Amino acid sequence: MMFSNAKRAIAGLFLTLGIAQSATAGLILKVVPETTTVQTGESFQVDLWASIPDAEPVLAWGLDLEMNAQLLGLNNVLVDSTWLPLGGPGDGDGLGGAALPPQTGEARLATLSFSALNAGSAEIGLSHTLTDFSEGFALAAGGFADYEVASAEVEIADVAEPGTLGLLAVSLLGLGLARRSKGDELH
Repeated sequence: MMFSNAKRAIAGLFLTLGIAQSATAGLILKVVPETTTVQTGESFQVDLWASIPDAEPVLAWGLDLEMNAQLLGLNNVLVDSTWLPLGGPGDGDGLGGAALPPQTGEARLATLSFSALNAGSAEIGLSHTLTDFSEGFALAAGGFADYEVASAEVEIADVAEPGTLGLLAVSLLGLGLARRSKGDELH
C-alpha cells in the first residue's frame, strides 16, 4: 500500500512539474490493431503505442480509457516493463506509467485485454482530463506533450445459438434426403 502511494506521489510530481510550461511534442498515440472482429464471449487484446520525438522525451504518462461498457469488458491492463506502473484503485483503469530515464522513439505503453460482451460496434478511445494532473504526457523538460490520438474499432458478432445450428443441420439433411429420393424416382 505504501509503495502504491509513493508511485502516485512520484507520478503527481512528474506530471505537476509539467504544468510549468506547455510544449508541442507532436507525439502520436496508436492503438494496435486498429480494427478487430470478434464474437460475443471472446477475449482479445490491443497494444497502446506512442511515437515520442527524440527532442522531447516523456517522463510519465496517464490516460483515460473510453469504451462502451455494455459491449466491452476490460479484463486487464498490463503496463509495459519499460514503464513503472502508476495507475491504482483511485485511477479506475490503471493506465499510467513513469520512466527513468525518460523515453523517446517507438514505445509500447501497455497491453489491454478485453471481453466482447454483446454484439455491436464499439470504439476503444483514449483521452485525458485537462484538470487531472496525473494524466497526459509529461515531458522531461517540463510541460505536457501535445498528442494525436488514434482509436480502435471493434466489431462484435453474435454467436449462433446451438438450437439454430441444429435446426439448420436438420433442414439441410431433409433437403438432401428429399433430393436423393427424387433422384431415385427418376432412375
